Amino acid sequence: MLKFETCTKNNHQKSILLSKKIFKDNMDQQFLLLFGDENRKHMFIATDENKVVSMVNYYKSSVNIYESQILVASIGSVCTLDEYRHQSIASNLLIMAERKMISESVSVAIISGDGGLYHQFGADVVGDMIGYVFTRNDMISQNEYTIKLYDDSQLDPLMILYEQEDIRYLRTKSEFKKLILGQTYPDTFADYPFYLIYENNVLVAYVIFSRAFGKRTLLIKEFGGKREALVKSFGTLLVLMKKLSLTIICSPNDGINEWLHTSRSKRTSLHASIKIVNPSQLLKDLTPYLIKICGEDRWKHLSFIQNGDRFRFQYKNEQPCELDIHELNRLIFESPKSIVNQIKSESLKTLLKTMFPIPFVWVNNLNYQ
Repeated sequence: MLKFETCTKNNHQKSILLSKKIFKDNMDQQFLLLFGDENRKHMFIATDENKVVSMVNYYKSSVNIYESQILVASIGSVCTLDEYRHQSIASNLLIMAERKMISESVSVAIISGDGGLYHQFGADVVGDMIGYVFTRNDMISQNEYTIKLYDDSQLDPLMILYEQEDIRYLRTKSEFKKLILGQTYPDTFADYPFYLIYENNVLVAYVIFSRAFGKRTLLIKEFGGKREALVKSFGTLLVLMKKLSLTIICSPNDGINEWLHTSRSKRTSLHASIKIVNPSQLLKDLTPYLIKICGEDRWKHLSFIQNGDRFRFQYKNEQPCELDIHELNRLIFESPKSIVNQIKSESLKTLLKTMFPIPFVWVNNLNYQ
């Protein structure tokens, strides 16, 4: 008989072995925080007698968005043994995980994947990001920067640099160290070089790549620091790693856009499924940022009400806008015209267009779970 429970110490290693069986053999070496013993309270499993047959896990983090901070849950390693599929086991575990998230004031779930399971859960692949392709022909010649591979002796100056980012995951020193160790652990199909960029012997920027073997292009996993230094170092890094092009995805709000305007670009998503698990909590936590961009007077006349699985925005006494969870995800993280243009109140439409989409961190960075 199936039993649904939070992962116990006795089932911890069995759960990790399930993940390794379904995904890849180095899961425990790459996801040190997700599978850490101290995170067992966020590991939800289904067992059949003494066998772990399915699991859903998340790691809780804070994301800084200018003046505001929100709590997010990064869901990863969702898996079920083949012979137990099509029984809604993972769906039930997701609901268990969501209840725990809400009890912890988490407002957003970030899922490393897409598909029917997550859409049914209420998550969508959304996001307002810009993807650039930078080639050797786009090189900006430079000789003022020095590039070195990362080593642990540079963790303290790296943290100082990282904490200057307006949009970022909050990381303790211990978390940062484990994230670097895990997310740069090589795969059989790729490795993850981590470079530091110096100006006059001072660390000014860093970049972490995903380098797929046998491919001509690099993907930037995470970057930070002085944007000019980054862009002026891309050409050198391409030559150093013997690649022809690199792809970088960033928020439209990021200052690096000013330096990449000559590169090929297109709008793209966060490449993850997002569900707002607690909309009222999200808006509460975003209040300092939202007041700054829309003004306190307009903010105080905006109301938000959740009624079951429907969500309503209203400005003063004007006609409200009512959304389901999928429309809400898209409004807040993407704000497509197909949703915005349905709003009848012009004042509400203008206000929501000012507020959304919110700027967000690239979730496939070191904090990817």
